Parts: sequence; C-alpha cells; structure tokens
Amino acid sequence: SEVFAAKVILVSEVMSKQKDLVSSETIGTVQQISADRGKAVEKGDTIIVIDSRRFMAAFEATQAAEENARLDFDMAKRLYENGQGVSENDFRKAANGLKMAESSTANSLIDLENCFITAPFSGVIAERYVEKGELVSPGTPVIQLIDIENMKIRCGVPENQISQIKKSAVVDLDIIE
Repeated sequence: SEVFAAKVILVSEVMSKQKDLVSSETIGTVQQISADRGKAVEKGDTIIVIDSRRFMAAFEATQAAEENARLDFDMAKRLYENGQGVSENDFRKAANGLKMAESSTANSLIDLENCFITAPFSGVIAERYVEKGELVSPGTPVIQLIDIENMKIRCGVPENQISQIKKSAVVDLDIIE
C-alpha cells in the first residue's frame, strides 16, 4: 500500500486556550516592570510593581492599632474575668475593637499585596499596556498573558478540499506573523 501526502495551504488563526487580561487592583504609579512582551513567566511571578509606600505605611499603622486593641482587650478580659470593675458591655466593646482592628489590618495587607501584580498562570506576555512612571487605577489593564502550552488552531477549509483533511492527521505547520 502506498502513502500519498496532500499539501493544502490554509489561512489559520492560532489561539491560546487560556489568555487573561491582567489588570491593576489598586491606584498608584508603576514603579517596576519585570516582564516585557514575549517573555515567559511562571505562575506567581511578579510582573508589575506599583509604588507601595503609602500602602506599607497604612499597613504598619493598622498593625500598631491592632496591637493596641489586643492590649486593651487582654486587659479588659483579665479585669472582667476577675470581677475588677469592667462591665460586660465594656468587655464586649474591647472584643469588638479588636475584631475591627484585625479587619483593618487584613484589608490593608490586601491593599499592599495588590501593589505586586503577579502572573495568574504560567505563560507568555502577549502585550504590555503600561510604562514605568505611569499612573494606574483599579481596572487598568497592565498585560495580556497567554498560555502557549495549550494552543488551538482554527482554520477554514474550502469545500473542495475537505476530502483531503482527515481527523487526527499529522500536519506540518508554518506560522507566519
């Protein structure tokens, strides 16, 4: 039995099965860009750094406020349990103050972490939309990331050539930009 090869030239579109437009979740000035168009990145790699000084100061302030609230709570708890002049109402206020301080610290940590934009999956930077020194705000696209390990090709086959295409056939591709 003889094997024949047919050559069919088709215009196709190569697409990533997974792509993501990565956006800023905070406001600030782009301080550092660690990846440019065409660079491969791993999941979790820091790609863009936004000036974090304001958010770091806020985080440190909330940590101090949380420590103060914890000291107040511990003192109120000890006095309340020993019946030494702290009412149940004052004890609950101290407990709520601690919860509020812990929540503030958690929120300020999220704000600080949002200054470091990371790759949500491993892939290649397809586009970069910001420059160093540029002001970004929540929702500003900073990069487009594509997964080049899972690509698909979409092409149209003319009706008169469909008979030459077999499912699961091995093909040679030439990709021309």
